[in-house]
Amino acid sequence: MKKLFSIALAALLLVSCASVLFVASAEATNVAPKATYEVHEWFRMGGQDVGWGYDASADISYPDSDHELTDGVLAEDCSYGTAAWIGLNQSHPDFKDTAKPLYIDFKLDQAYDVGTIRISLNNLNDAGIGAPVAVTAQASEDGEAVQGAYTAEPVAGEHCTYEITLNQNTAFVRLNFYSQACANNAVAAGNEPAWLAALADANKKNTWTFIDEVEIYDDGEAAAETIVETIDVDGDLDDTGWAEDGWVRVDGEEAIQGSPEGKEPQPFSIQLRTDDEWLYVGVIYEQPMTKGAAASASGSRLRMWFHNSDEYDRYTHFYDIWPDENGDTCTLAKYNTAKDANSGAVLENSSVKGKITEKDGYTYFEFAVKYSEFLLEGQDTSATSPTCTTV
Repeated sequence: MKKLFSIALAALLLVSCASVLFVASAEATNVAPKATYEVHEWFRMGGQDVGWGYDASADISYPDSDHELTDGVLAEDCSYGTAAWIGLNQSHPDFKDTAKPLYIDFKLDQAYDVGTIRISLNNLNDAGIGAPVAVTAQASEDGEAVQGAYTAEPVAGEHCTYEITLNQNTAFVRLNFYSQACANNAVAAGNEPAWLAALADANKKNTWTFIDEVEIYDDGEAAAETIVETIDVDGDLDDTGWAEDGWVRVDGEEAIQGSPEGKEPQPFSIQLRTDDEWLYVGVIYEQPMTKGAAASASGSRLRMWFHNSDEYDRYTHFYDIWPDENGDTCTLAKYNTAKDANSGAVLENSSVKGKITEKDGYTYFEFAVKYSEFLLEGQDTSATSPTCTTV
């Protein structure tokens, strides 16, 4: 039985096949282990804000050792006696409560495209320990002129995580930790700053911020890579020009030729692509290839009808592609010389190319025709037979 597909061009989506740019992104990398850092508190001495250079870990009961905040080790529980926690205390004797945050400065080994910052915190809400009411991150080009503030979004839980999206190219990151005491003190200081005072809660007086890990992620974006979309008409349908998600599968009654009565569907998938010169048609027919001569009643054949003028009652052109009895790919192009009838003349089809292959029991049709072939005047109709190509 002849397998003949008739395709109406107007019913299918044409997608341009051209050179495109895309960015291949590598997996984000935690670069915090490559950083050095210092822990600071704000405190008042002689009525003056000092802040810089005060290392809280030198005086409080939970000293930091080496890279404890960036060693990848999380506390096993939220007990404040667990050694993995680093405690920052805003009720230290040298610390006079203000609305200033505790902060940690991270100096990376080089500038990175810092995206997500993830901070693991203790939200025990006991013994004065609780997650900060706010955490912000800042970047700097020189480690001194701190720029911008990006507020973290907390993930709830006793052992909780705050995430900040920084999206800055920087070698310096400052993390500011605003405890509940900070927010309450903002009210005591005359509701300044207003955003922090709004987080005040007189029923909560947490002064300790416990941190066990900080992760700073480089987005890891690779340089933009140019991928040229091309199609080589070889019957494989695996070139970059064929879009992986561009295939349209036809099944059910729409995949039955002629009257559907007593016939089984013969599903196929189709995709059309274009460039500046060619129209490309790809079809994957979910049946094995059936070879046959052009004039015989058997064989797998793809026929495409085109109608590109309202002056024609039927078609202006049609194209056939099929395997002959040797399995060689044959193409035939016809131009309708009658506007109100079917009177096709064989075209000299040097501007038509195609290839049919069989893989895994399916028949693959790959076909291309130049746009110049669709002209309604000046067509070369000197050819009298189809072109069959051995590839």
